[in-house]
Amino acid sequence: MNSITRQSILDLDDLRGRAGGDAALVAELLFIFDAEVLPEARRLAEGAVDPEARSAAAHRLRGAALAIGAGEVAAIAAAIEAQPLEGAALPALGAALDRLAAAIAGLGRDDAERNAE
Repeated sequence: MNSITRQSILDLDDLRGRAGGDAALVAELLFIFDAEVLPEARRLAEGAVDPEARSAAAHRLRGAALAIGAGEVAAIAAAIEAQPLEGAALPALGAALDRLAAAIAGLGRDDAERNAE
């Protein structure tokens, strides 16, 4: 798991590049991830997804995480996808999701502070 933890929790440069530098699109993608992907991802991390369905859930999470530049979450999701009956990576996923959610929330605060200036 050491190679997983060394990856970026959120690579904003990658996301901005994918969004063509469109700040509104970046914000929308992060909002959608936070509102729609994170709740299901947390269910996966908590072990609330049946082991038989983990591979598909992890696959969806991996794709969504890659789309926003969340490399660490994507790498952990790939490990779960490859071995869905193993639960060893679930706690690492939960911790990474917490860090990712905090990073996304921090961006919202940073934007609000910039707009208030």
